[in-house]
Amino acid sequence: MIKDKVSSTLRRHLEAITAVALRRNSRQAVRKLCETDASGALRFRHEPPLLWRFNQLPPQWVSGLDWMEWNRRIADGYLDSLPAAQRHVIAQFQLSDVALKAVGVGSVGTRCAVSVFVGEHPDDVLVMQGKQATASVLAQAAEGWSP
Repeated sequence: MIKDKVSSTLRRHLEAITAVALRRNSRQAVRKLCETDASGALRFRHEPPLLWRFNQLPPQWVSGLDWMEWNRRIADGYLDSLPAAQRHVIAQFQLSDVALKAVGVGSVGTRCAVSVFVGEHPDDVLVMQGKQATASVLAQAAEGWSP
C-alpha cells in the first residue's frame, strides 16, 4: 500500500517535471531572449544587467578582443569534442550572435555566455549556453579517495 502511494506520487512528480522540460527548448529560449534586427538576423536582446550583447559591452570590458571570433573558436573546440554524428548535425548551423548572461544563484560569480545559431530554415534555431567551469564542491572531500 505505502509502496503504491510512493510510486504514484513519484510518477506524478516525474510527469510534471517532464512536462516543464518539454516546454523549455531552443524555441522558447529564442522567444524569451532574442529579436530580429533590421536585416532579419536573429540577435539577443540587449537587456543589462541580465543579458549583454557582446557588441554592446563597454569598451573597457572588451580590451580589443573580437568576441565573435573568440566564440567561434570555442564553438569549434566544442564541435571537435563531439561524436561525428552530433558534430554533423550541429555543423549545419551558423553562429548568429553571442551575449553575456546573468546566471542563477548556484553560478553567481562565474562567467556565462549564450550563443544563438541558425540553420537553413527559419525554424532551425539552436541556443547554447556555456558556463565557466569551477572545481566541484565535492573535489576537496574526494581528495585522496580511490575506489
